[in-house]
Amino acid sequence: MKRMLKVVFKSFIMFALFFTPSLVVGQKILYTYAQNAEPKFMLSGGNITGLCHDIIQKLNEELRSQAIRIEYKSKELKSSSEIFDALSKNEIQIFVGAAYSKQRESYTTYLQPPLYGLREMFLINSSDVMRFAEKQYAKIGVIGSTVTSESLPTIAPKQEVIPFKNINDAIKALERKEIDTVFYSSLTLGYMLKNSKGKFEALKGPSEKYYHYIVLSKSVGKDVVAKIETALEKLHKNGVLKALIKKYGLDGYVVPGNVIEILTIDWKPYEWYDTIKKDWVGVDVDVVRAVLSKMGYKPVFITFPWPRC
Repeated sequence: MKRMLKVVFKSFIMFALFFTPSLVVGQKILYTYAQNAEPKFMLSGGNITGLCHDIIQKLNEELRSQAIRIEYKSKELKSSSEIFDALSKNEIQIFVGAAYSKQRESYTTYLQPPLYGLREMFLINSSDVMRFAEKQYAKIGVIGSTVTSESLPTIAPKQEVIPFKNINDAIKALERKEIDTVFYSSLTLGYMLKNSKGKFEALKGPSEKYYHYIVLSKSVGKDVVAKIETALEKLHKNGVLKALIKKYGLDGYVVPGNVIEILTIDWKPYEWYDTIKKDWVGVDVDVVRAVLSKMGYKPVFITFPWPRC
């Protein structure tokens, strides 16, 4: 009987080791939280989904051979401040989808290349489009303790900043017209605009571009950092990030982090737009493409009228 129990117990252990990733011998587990920010992370049927969730799954596929795995500490969606507080205390070791902050860099490690590039954005009710420019006083909703909340531009002679804990609360306040606009990232607001069925509009005007990164607790060793950066570079090279951005319909609001947007003008023979090839060509264009390609980046050339440049 004892012998039979030993055999059953050994079989159970072998089964668990084979089918449960977190029990793989020698595997490095990095814990994370999901942020309360659509479409980065969302809950569907009690399970976490979203763009950054998908990125985590793809990273795990690449890191499997390196015996590294990213797992959620819980399924509860957290605020940005809660997540960075957990990173500072080593309660979690990694977060996928963070804007750069000099203060945050003092206790976390930002990985290169970036995950994706995005822009600051104002969202308003469609019914307010015609008269918004005439406003002398604007109530602007922001998400507290975020990088965007600290870089709010002036859009009215007088403006009041109303902080919210998460984007859903801010959007509800906008719908109830308790605020005039929401200021946040084009990733989240672009996704909401796309799915609003005409309820919202984006406020026109220049906007700052910035990036989201993978960040690690300072407790994570350099060897693990290097392996994750290599996995991220491979995802970019294979077009995985580009495909995930397209999956969520974010093409017009987000670009892969290895894409470098370069402002240029027609100036032969250095750079000009070839109407036959429908692409930018020239001596400078060739040099820039060659250098950035070696670094794992992809240049995208854009142009504006000379006065705006």
